[in-house]
Amino acid sequence: MQETEIHDLSDDADYAASQQQGSASMMRCESGKRSSSNEPEEAEVVYMEDNVTIHPTQFAFERISGRLKLIKQSSSFFMTWIPYKGKSTNARLSEKDKNLYTIRAVPFTDVRSIRRHTPAFGWQYIIVVLSSGLAFPPLYFYNGGVREFLATVKQHVVLLRSAEHANVFLVNDFQNPLQQTLSSLELPRAVSLSIVPSMPVSGGESASQENGERTDVDVLDGSPSIRQFY
Repeated sequence: MQETEIHDLSDDADYAASQQQGSASMMRCESGKRSSSNEPEEAEVVYMEDNVTIHPTQFAFERISGRLKLIKQSSSFFMTWIPYKGKSTNARLSEKDKNLYTIRAVPFTDVRSIRRHTPAFGWQYIIVVLSSGLAFPPLYFYNGGVREFLATVKQHVVLLRSAEHANVFLVNDFQNPLQQTLSSLELPRAVSLSIVPSMPVSGGESASQENGERTDVDVLDGSPSIRQFY
């Protein structure tokens, strides 16, 4: 499967528009709750991690730290990253600059994949890729917590490990018929698929038996450490 080219949103003019779209999605969800019930259902924070940081440049004094959250509201599932106020070591970094990187209520229905990375030296981080092919800037976990983040995500959406990249997890990807079957059976939601093409087999045995076609269930809680992407 050929992946869409990934673009960093750091300098993308459409970044602000995507943030507004995410906020609108949350507002539509809340509006729907109010129309169907006298008391709207409150959002539940199912994951929260502090000191998750974006590196706009290579300079340490320009890093922006914030709080990452996963939010559940009825059948909707969102991710937010809000920078801290007044905690920047760079006096030249304005609140407007911080708001440029703010991730406001992005629904996972708009997320295509999550890439996880662990450099040999430094902090582990993730890259969230949208269905449009755009990608948010890397989120560095200064206090760890990537494994817990992925484990929480898999409790609420279907994660399919990419056959081409072991550290890429596809979100709600139902293009593969086998994955559709696994999901309908409510089997573990993070799976690794490795399918060998069918070939003629003598003796009437199926090609999948001879060639070792398999479906390996790989739960994220036991996944290895994150690998570096760049």
